[in-house]
Amino acid sequence: DEISEDELELEIEKKYSVEKRVPSLNYSSINTFIDCPLRYTLIYDYGFVTPPSFMQNLGSFIHNVLQRIHEHMKKDKNISPDEMKKIVSTYWIDLPMGPKRNETIRNKLIKEFVAYYIFAKENYAEIVAIEESFSHIDDNMIVKGKIDLIVKDKEGNTDLIDFKARKQEGIEKTNVDKQLQIYSYCLDEQYDIN
Repeated sequence: DEISEDELELEIEKKYSVEKRVPSLNYSSINTFIDCPLRYTLIYDYGFVTPPSFMQNLGSFIHNVLQRIHEHMKKDKNISPDEMKKIVSTYWIDLPMGPKRNETIRNKLIKEFVAYYIFAKENYAEIVAIEESFSHIDDNMIVKGKIDLIVKDKEGNTDLIDFKARKQEGIEKTNVDKQLQIYSYCLDEQYDIN
């Protein structure tokens, strides 16, 4: 038996129409992709959620305390050492270690927050914005983000500040320089970033 030419005709090419979408990005998604494309796929494409890590819990605590400090400064309210202890106690999350070690770390952090507060009062002329959310939309993409702090310094410059809860040698792994470049680009027109 011979096979006719009609029977051999196969559908070799399928055409798919892909909806062109403007990507909506945030710094966390960009940094996750730079760090590990597979982790990006698991989190942003498939919706996997991981429990917060030790550093994420510590980071949330530090951000919450700093936000409260900056809110006081924006209202020109002074923070006494006792008030600082209350703020820290309000946001403290027990770390996975014994009570004495938790107390030691908490007391050390209180001293560091007081030192930061003194530094901020001496160096920031004005708190412009705290935890400022933004969206930057253009023809090619949408970038969303949130900057921890925008200040005017004593020279009148507007500065973007992002706080990282990690040791100095681990900061470069966060790609914070790229983060601040993106945020500066997105916020420049609104705040005249230096």
